[in-house]
Amino acid sequence: MPHPQSLESIYLSYIAAINNRDWSLVASDYAQPTVTHNGTKRTNIEYAAMIEASHIPFGSRAEFVPQMLVVDSDKGTVGCRLKIEFDGGKRQLWENVFYQFTDGRIKEVFSMLEDAETGEKV
Repeated sequence: MPHPQSLESIYLSYIAAINNRDWSLVASDYAQPTVTHNGTKRTNIEYAAMIEASHIPFGSRAEFVPQMLVVDSDKGTVGCRLKIEFDGGKRQLWENVFYQFTDGRIKEVFSMLEDAETGEKV
């Protein structure tokens, strides 16, 4: 009998899909049909498009690098501090993000971005 993928493995695969800019995979494999992000409900397609659009202001490909990852598989929760690098690391942001997963897919997200240099919220 195959072993189900761990929540940590699912999350890291989700981050890899973002780094590969595979927005259709982000929407279809990692998000519930409806995702609530910081209190706003979005379809999975809108959620993936929101992540894609977050790259635009920086004019460069973003690389999401998990720095601190906490997973509670029993509750379906993931907390992560992500370093987001632009221009090969010349510009960096931090994202502090918490996820609620249901059936192995993201249902709810709370996130906050801060500038790595100034510590100010973005």
